Amino acid sequence: MNKLEIIDEGTLSVNPFTYSLSIRVTKSTSLGKYKLSDSILLNDVYYYDRQQSTRLYHSRDNEEVISLLSPTSLRLFYFIANRMVKQRDWVQINREYFMSKYGVKSVNSFKDALKELQRYLVIVSTHYDTVYWVNPSFMFNGDRVKKYPNNLNVVSTNLSV
Repeated sequence: MNKLEIIDEGTLSVNPFTYSLSIRVTKSTSLGKYKLSDSILLNDVYYYDRQQSTRLYHSRDNEEVISLLSPTSLRLFYFIANRMVKQRDWVQINREYFMSKYGVKSVNSFKDALKELQRYLVIVSTHYDTVYWVNPSFMFNGDRVKKYPNNLNVVSTNLSV
């Protein structure tokens, strides 16, 4: 087994992908809570990323499942991650589009990938033929805390003064 080398982050310089990186954001300004002086208030400025994103959650169980997936199932996993809609825990899968976009040649390969993702509880079917529930333990687009307030498991508390 290869040992991982110890990395000194200070020696890595700049990520070369950032030279051409352009992040589209919305700028929001709100009246701040802090005073620069008695007569001038500072404004808080927030930047919100405009690009949709889906979070992939890390756990040993998730890593184990991902390591067992076939190449077609991995493609379907990624396809689903790209199709997640904010605060929605289901996805509609267009078989023809997936197959043409990801180079899947047979319907049986597609069906096998679906079965595999269902076997490992990444997705489960609904009463619609093309709609699947997505396991929010694997991925979610939005805020799981807001979506599932009854599923919170507090493991630590930060007290602020």
